[in-house]
Amino acid sequence: MDIRLILAVVITVVLLGALWFVLQRRKRQAAERDISAQQQEEQSDRIASERLQKLAAAHRELSQDDGDDEARDEEEFPDEPEDGSIGDTATGDVPRAEILEMETAETAAPSVPDDGWAAVLSPTVPIARVGLRRSWLGGRPHLPPGTPWPEHEGVRSIFYAGIDLSELPPAVWGGRGPRDGWLLLFLNPVTNEPRCLHVNSIGSGEGERSNTLPADYAFFGPYGGLGQDGTGDASIPRGFAEWPVAVEARRDTAKPNPDQPAQDTLTSAAIPNYDFADPALHPVDEVATLAMLDAIMADFARLRETRYADVEEEVEESGVRVETLRRKLAAILEAEVPDQNEASDLRQKLAQAETSHNALVGEVDANMAAQTHLAQIVNMVRDHAGKNGLNPADIAQIMQGLAEVPVAWRERTTAAGEETVVLNERPITQIAIGDQHPGASMIAVAAEHAKHAYTRRPEIFSPDREAAWTQIFTSLSAAVGKIGGMPHGNVEGFDPDEDILLLELESSPLVGWKFANAGRLSFVLGKNDLEQGAFDRLRASVSGT
Repeated sequence: MDIRLILAVVITVVLLGALWFVLQRRKRQAAERDISAQQQEEQSDRIASERLQKLAAAHRELSQDDGDDEARDEEEFPDEPEDGSIGDTATGDVPRAEILEMETAETAAPSVPDDGWAAVLSPTVPIARVGLRRSWLGGRPHLPPGTPWPEHEGVRSIFYAGIDLSELPPAVWGGRGPRDGWLLLFLNPVTNEPRCLHVNSIGSGEGERSNTLPADYAFFGPYGGLGQDGTGDASIPRGFAEWPVAVEARRDTAKPNPDQPAQDTLTSAAIPNYDFADPALHPVDEVATLAMLDAIMADFARLRETRYADVEEEVEESGVRVETLRRKLAAILEAEVPDQNEASDLRQKLAQAETSHNALVGEVDANMAAQTHLAQIVNMVRDHAGKNGLNPADIAQIMQGLAEVPVAWRERTTAAGEETVVLNERPITQIAIGDQHPGASMIAVAAEHAKHAYTRRPEIFSPDREAAWTQIFTSLSAAVGKIGGMPHGNVEGFDPDEDILLLELESSPLVGWKFANAGRLSFVLGKNDLEQGAFDRLRASVSGT
């Protein structure tokens, strides 16, 4: 046989064998894929069944809260057709479109109306420098072009909140009310009449100025509590900072409780001690720098008018007491038989009197010298600012000069059971919360200017400055309000069967408002009014702690 023929036969057999092997392998792979797909489908059906059963159980639990068993049974699946095409909850025979819909409801909030849900508002810190505006508190209302600012007899109402209705979970307000556009809420400073505008869009806010609050506006409570006592009022922006807020759905467990305190002022600050010589805490701009200098000068003036009003008389009386005790002690020691017990008692009294006198004289001398030095700095700064303005290098130089000005204050301490007077001294730029010495107002003034600049012009903050103030603002960024649910305080006339809580605002040093005794401001609307969009029937109420 020809060798070539043999080779051809062998090659043909090999190729046919390889082809058969490939075909068999592909057949096995196809069978494996079919089995895998069937298993995945069975697993998907099983997961869908489990989720459906969880949703059904959750729905039954919610319905049981209403106490209506018959209505609950009818509403378990209100859209279920008579032929049972939605499926049997026991078997989990559910179409995939329904499964997708249930998965969405499970991750968000119940799609059924439920008054037990609220949308909690929390300030976003740090603030995103880009992106669309959603919901915010204070600042500008961002009115649509052509929309007039609400007012009463020529007095503009004060803007409190802008709520993006598309952010609200379906269950809030029991599913009532609109879910598109924005609600803009105002309160008139004279009549306390609330106003609520439902707008389809908002403006850019360009050219729109925030409210300048009246000097006697009761709800103004900025960082440090300077709004009501007259301390440094001229040195701080008289308005609410414009804070964007995150909207988060939560199960509302609140019960009316007027004793539940809201967030207070400096007690929750992240930094107990401030050093304004640190570049990260330097004033944010020229206006803030001049305001800080004004605040320090006001501190000195107030100190002179109160603590040092009769300082010469006080120093004289203190000196007389020291001399009197010295003479008494000398007389006892010169006696033929000195009374050692009485002498010991007088020595102790004399030491305390001398310490108090020296502390008084040292405090007065140090602070009077500091005030004179500071006045020179302020005059030079104002002259320079009037001619050339203040740039960051100028501000840094000013703060360095302030760091060289020492201030002093007396403090009573107890050691070994005995009370003594201690004289404290430090640079005026170093302040602890609660200090009573001159310059203490710098904390509130710096914080107010920083938060207004941060919410309006975050781009001017250097990384170090942003990090420092973000730490402070974060400590004050607890939830400042909620939409829906039950009021925390006793809201006069609130009927949970007839009314809804449109918005409740907490006292917040971060935003700059304080209601009653660190209480809350509540906007209430009837449920029927909400469904009809009758926002002109809105009511406002303030509840204290």
